[in-house]
Amino acid sequence: FLSNTHLSFKLNDIELITRLIGQKYPDYSAVIPLENEFLMKIKTKDVHDAIKRMMLFSATNTRRVKFSIKENSLEISAEDLDIGASGTENVNCEYSGDPIDIGFNSGYVNDILSHLSGEDEVIFKLHSPTKAVIVEPQKKKENSELMMLLMPVRLNN
Repeated sequence: FLSNTHLSFKLNDIELITRLIGQKYPDYSAVIPLENEFLMKIKTKDVHDAIKRMMLFSATNTRRVKFSIKENSLEISAEDLDIGASGTENVNCEYSGDPIDIGFNSGYVNDILSHLSGEDEVIFKLHSPTKAVIVEPQKKKENSELMMLLMPVRLNN
């Protein structure tokens, strides 16, 4: 069943009715960065374990972690000013670009790395602290294109 305002599906005893939105779907390709001048290759397990530990120190309302990336080094830090907790983890990586500090919601980073947990290494493709980051497995699977988009959060410096 389809009308100007509703759509319905029926399968056996189950009927799903939804209201249609009268909006155009956003152009997702507009947020995918075409130029990523900085690449960071890192062992998936190492960065995932570090993120899980830093989530314990991130503020519950923002879940923010800071990635400080410089030559072959990723420092992940988090703090919760409400309870006076903070932590820092250093993880080896392959990176040779300009130093960059960028913030992320640790929950989103954790979700991405959970989905990539079977991969040995992941690539973070970065442009600037205010632009979306692409996260991909280092090894591409045949007939598969996997790209995950990670939006940064503002850091309070």
